[in-house]
Amino acid sequence: MEQFTEKPPPSRRHTNLGGESSLRGGGGGCCCSCLGDVIRAGIHPRVNRFTIRIFGNRNAIQKEQLRCLEEGPFIIHPYSYFRLTWDMVMMLLLAANMVWLPIAISFFDSTSSEDDVMASMFSHFNDAMFISDLLLNFRTGVVTSTSTTVEMGQRSIARRYLRSWFTTDLLSSIPFDVIAERLFPQTEGPAIYMKASKTLKILRIAKLLTLLKLLRLSRLLRYASQWEELLNLASVAFRVLNVIFTMMMVAHWCGCFMFFFPKILGFPSNSWMINENLLESGWWEQYSWSLFR
Repeated sequence: MEQFTEKPPPSRRHTNLGGESSLRGGGGGCCCSCLGDVIRAGIHPRVNRFTIRIFGNRNAIQKEQLRCLEEGPFIIHPYSYFRLTWDMVMMLLLAANMVWLPIAISFFDSTSSEDDVMASMFSHFNDAMFISDLLLNFRTGVVTSTSTTVEMGQRSIARRYLRSWFTTDLLSSIPFDVIAERLFPQTEGPAIYMKASKTLKILRIAKLLTLLKLLRLSRLLRYASQWEELLNLASVAFRVLNVIFTMMMVAHWCGCFMFFFPKILGFPSNSWMINENLLESGWWEQYSWSLFR
């Protein structure tokens, strides 16, 4: 006679709590998993025509994705969608800085007028972006000379960056003028004239240190060289445009510094700004005179 063993009914605790975990905990795990997939899709190389041209085939790209996962979380691949987009944004911002920085350093001092407030806000935004770029460089893989081998080890990335462009990027990212204005605010009144005079000298030194922001040009050259290599832009037309852009930037910088250096000296009585009665003029008129002088 066959004996039938009756299976125990599923416990209520198992069904209820399991269902709740699948709805609650499982839902949270699903959200975290989806978020992780989105992050990995952004910081790891995707399969597209660009990466296929770099690595050769889909299998090589998949191996590169697996290698990114093995190196650790949040290591950004230089050929990822996020990094390429970030580099493009930074290159446009750097190009704008090469135009705006000499103007801001030479013609803007305080935050009294609306133009000065906008210039100050744009300057703070730039400082935040470049500090963020400096930090991201510690988490971004380094492309070797072959353009297909990428160094993804965290310690190796930090070591390479510290030995190459870190000092230049750090000096060009520190807002010396903002730090000086916060530590040594300008004061008014004849009783504290000596203190105000000392503060003015410190602010002038900080203004000179602000010229270190022009070292951001090195980042622009690096990004431009990288995109020129990736997109194969080594053509005669591109070189001609590069020469024209360089000549325009040199003329622009020289025009700004024509006004900047007499300003640092306190506008001597024999300076051309005094002779042309431009001290009370707007910055655009001052810039026009400096550019075509």
